[in-house]
Amino acid sequence: MFVASFIIGVMTHEYGHYVMAKFLGYNPKFHFSYVSYDTTEFHKEFENIYEQYKDEIIEGADFPLKERRIELMRKLNKERFLIVSSGVFTTAMIGTLGFLVVLFFKSKPYTIIFFYLSLFWLRMPFNLCLSIMLYGLGITNFIYGGDELKLSISSGVSLGVFPIVLGVLGGVISCMSFLIFIKKSNRILFIASGILGGGIGAIVWFLLFGNVSFL
Repeated sequence: MFVASFIIGVMTHEYGHYVMAKFLGYNPKFHFSYVSYDTTEFHKEFENIYEQYKDEIIEGADFPLKERRIELMRKLNKERFLIVSSGVFTTAMIGTLGFLVVLFFKSKPYTIIFFYLSLFWLRMPFNLCLSIMLYGLGITNFIYGGDELKLSISSGVSLGVFPIVLGVLGGVISCMSFLIFIKKSNRILFIASGILGGGIGAIVWFLLFGNVSFL
């Protein structure tokens, strides 16, 4: 179940990115572990303005297309936020649905499926912990990472806002679902199984299928 949950979690998250990028007029490609998309005409215009007035932009001086560049930058940040947030939103909504079923229908036979869906919220605290660990080891230059960092950057808020808020929220919801649904006598075994199954899922999916495109 952990391997399947991991794969489904990755695919639904990326599909959220894909749908929004498609809606905004991009030409996205859905891969097993990420979504890529071409630049649009306004991206090209933004890049052309930078190349044309690079020195003025670096120096902070005025130039003929300064207002147009600001307008394009706002549009770029808005669309980037929408594309990134759609994946995070998809993961959060599926996780929330699973948690609500666990909370109100714990004894139903189908609840185990929704319990695993509730663990989709683990993506956020995992990203937060991983980024902090990589930063502590000197592997990365930023203490935060993942889509949560991109959301903070594109929305213009402090870099830690989305990583911390979503990381803490995801951790609380996941822990509550775990404590509600898993019996005390089975918790250690479940955690061990989760680490092993999640690790296998990550290895199989990212290493074997990560570069495959099917949409």
